[in-house]
Amino acid sequence: MTAEPAGPGGQGEQYPVYLRPLTGEDAATAHPWWRDPVVQGHSGAPLGPEDPDEFRRFFCGRYVCPDPKHVATGIVVRETDRLIGIVVGYIEASGREAEYGIKIGDRNSWGKGYGTAATRAFADLMFQTTEIDAIYGLVELTNERAKRALISAGFRVCCLMYNKEFLRVDLTREEWAVARERAA
Repeated sequence: MTAEPAGPGGQGEQYPVYLRPLTGEDAATAHPWWRDPVVQGHSGAPLGPEDPDEFRRFFCGRYVCPDPKHVATGIVVRETDRLIGIVVGYIEASGREAEYGIKIGDRNSWGKGYGTAATRAFADLMFQTTEIDAIYGLVELTNERAKRALISAGFRVCCLMYNKEFLRVDLTREEWAVARERAA
């Protein structure tokens, strides 16, 4: 897996963030994100373990793993080299689609375009290094910031899901390729 894919058009465009593999040491930075009810509220998941050692075991078991069907990367601000979140892709059993998830855990980094940039970089990474045909994500209808970031990154709205509480967004390999050509 390439840690830092080139930007759209393969021109080496610099996103304001880069992606890198997660390590066990990242658990200490990420732990407060999983304990923050505002951050965690957008994921629909319960708060993470309170005990730092227990959280590290959880984090390493879930995000620092060699499973090729589970791609997890850290989102790092290029200017400061600071980890601000994670982005994950779970490649489905068919190998044709990947479910996308993102968490910008550092609330001071919200609203700065990092989510959109990380989403674009992750789409580059997934389409350049796997054989998947599409990436999809589920977004809470109330999470306006995430919806804007995904749509800005090229995803299209597909449908409502789960009692109309979540929006499914998709990005196909073909749509990604067209967006890359336009950016070149």
